[in-house]
Amino acid sequence: MGALYRASFDLVFSSYVVLEHSTKAALQGLLGEGARVLKDGGHMIVVTNTPEFYRSNCVSCAVDFPENREPLRSGQKVRKSVPFP
Repeated sequence: MGALYRASFDLVFSSYVVLEHSTKAALQGLLGEGARVLKDGGHMIVVTNTPEFYRSNCVSCAVDFPENREPLRSGQKVRKSVPFP
């Protein structure tokens, strides 16, 4: 896919992508690019986790690690294990 044009989308959707960025600059770049391609009056939806996610394991990943103990804070690094190759 080539470069995306400015103001070319009514909706920008990001699901758990922000969790993969480890620096503030990288996160600002991601959100800035989303804003750049968003039309005036468009909407950006960003899905991320809450501390409640790290209270128990689920089918797709394990989160029961000492570094995930409460109280979790905004920006804190957490650990998860995905059992699929």
